[in-house]
Amino acid sequence: MISREEAIQLLKDNVSSENMLKHSFASEAVLRGIAKKLGENEDEYSIAGLLHDIDVEITNADPFTHGPYAAKLLNGKSQMKCSTQLLCTTKLQQEKSDQPDFNMHWQPAKP
Repeated sequence: MISREEAIQLLKDNVSSENMLKHSFASEAVLRGIAKKLGENEDEYSIAGLLHDIDVEITNADPFTHGPYAAKLLNGKSQMKCSTQLLCTTKLQQEKSDQPDFNMHWQPAKP
């Protein structure tokens, strides 16, 4: 799995807004807490929080590309071993989907 240090570097390579960086670090903390409460992998959830908006500046938050672009970006970093769950989490950032039921029924995969 991608390390926190690798995730932070990737985030800073793609996000320049100080407010978006603060948002990403806050999301990291929130998702870590959710994972703990659910008994899930806290590290994986926190990385998803860090990287969920990694493409927001690149895509201009376009609802058709924000999310899927991040998943492609992370998938291209195979040496960082991004998990399927992390890739799915970034794809769910897409606010408008060709498959609206997917967004309503998606559940995190159990290891």
